[in-house]
Formats: sequence, C-alpha cells, structure tokens
Amino acid sequence: IPVILIHAGERLLRNMDSEMSRLLHQVFESFGIHILLGTSVRAAERVNGELKVSLETGEVLRPDIALFAAGRTVNVEGLGLEAAGVKLNTSGAVAVDEQFQTSVEGIYAAGDLIGPSLSSIAMEQGRVAACHALGLRFKEKMDPLPVSAVYSIPELAGVGLTEDEAKKQRIDYEVGRCSFAAIPRGVISGHAEGMLKLVFHRGDRSLLGVHIFGDIASELVGLGQATIHGGGTIDVFNRLTFATPTYTMAYKFAAFDGLKRLARPGTANTNAK
Repeated sequence: IPVILIHAGERLLRNMDSEMSRLLHQVFESFGIHILLGTSVRAAERVNGELKVSLETGEVLRPDIALFAAGRTVNVEGLGLEAAGVKLNTSGAVAVDEQFQTSVEGIYAAGDLIGPSLSSIAMEQGRVAACHALGLRFKEKMDPLPVSAVYSIPELAGVGLTEDEAKKQRIDYEVGRCSFAAIPRGVISGHAEGMLKLVFHRGDRSLLGVHIFGDIASELVGLGQATIHGGGTIDVFNRLTFATPTYTMAYKFAAFDGLKRLARPGTANTNAK
C-alpha cells in the first residue's frame, strides 16, 4: 500500500539524535514510504466523494485514507479546578511542585494534566505524588534522566545527551557505534539495519548518552540509562561479559569503536569545537 508521510519539520523526530533520525528516514523510504518534509496540510476535504488533501506547497494529494496525528494537549475542562483553587501554568496545564502537589495543599496532579509525556514517566510522577501524600519514603523525587522511546518499526530510543546537544554545548566528546549487522543477533534476527551509538566525554570516557535504532531499542536503552545514573564510563561495557548472541553485545562493540577512535592519532572530534 503506497504511504505518504507529511511532516512540517526539517527532519523526523527532532528531539532524538539526528543520526538515528536519518536512519529511521532511510528505512522508512526502503519500505516504500514517501516522506515529505518542510510542509504541512492546508486543508483536507471530500470533493464528489473523493478525499482531497491540499499541502502548503500547493501540491494536492488524493489518498484513500488520511490519518492526522496532531499529538496531545492538556484537557482540564470539567474537573472543577477553578472552584478548588487549583492554579494552571502559562501553557494551561496544572501547575505542580517537585512532589507534584498543586497550589492547593493535599491535591496532587500527574500525567497528561501537567503536560503530555510517556506513560512510564506519568506513572513515576504518580508514585512520587502518592509517596509524598502518604508520608512514604520509597520514592521522593523523579528520575532526572528519563528515556525517550518511539515504538516505530524499527524502534528508536535514547537517554542522556544526543550528539547534537554535546556539539551545541561544546563538550569535548567522542562517539562509538555498533551496527546490528556486526553482531550475530542482528544477523540471525534479520534486523541488521539497527545501530547503537554511545556519546562519551573524551577526557574521562564518562558516558553522556546512548541512542539506539532498531529491534527492541526501547528495552536495550535501559542498560545505558543505568550506566549514566551510576556515573559509569564506556569501559564498563568493555569489562562486562555479555551473553551471545544478544543485542547487548552492541554495547561492547560500540565501546570498542569509541576506544579505537581515542587511540588513533588526530581523531579528535572536530564537531565538538
């Protein structure tokens, strides 16, 4: 079935690492998806029983089906917040503190009411709020380093700094990559198009970010998240012995790649300067 994807941005998933975004774009095109960037839909209507989609560029499409993905917005209507004295922020979401308590003592809010996010983040917000409300010391604050995951086919996930952010912040960084085609599990599974990328500090090799494109990326990223939380370096993956054939071997091979880049004379990442 021919598919056309229209996106107003310059690239797909602008909040994710740009290299992973490009890989997703390439795979989508290999699936036969035609991607139109930098434009948006001006109007969609039925004319004589036929669907007509007009783009800002002036191009007119006549698809059988149009799926409009508008995202989510906060909806606080009908909750009686004003009567309760609960204040909203400038974006129209419920204003909360670090424990997710609203402007009214004893009233808490989490999830889409305070701003649409991943369900996993919303659940953690609820746990912090419940523990604070009940005086429990199990979970007192939110994880400052949540993961991002896109459940496309293939998946895309990331945690920590992207290479784009490291470059913008002028950090002396380096990267290490592993293609899933280089590990047995990627070949066996038939998902060799994937890649795992480590972003780390050149000086002490501390891990700054992990970005993964491919099969079960949303599950693989957890190891990188735990390593960053613990202040670990890419040497952790060098030291660990992973089961094989597994996708986790990509961490080891990406670390090898990063270490080799450091060892080569004159390979300083000029993008960081």
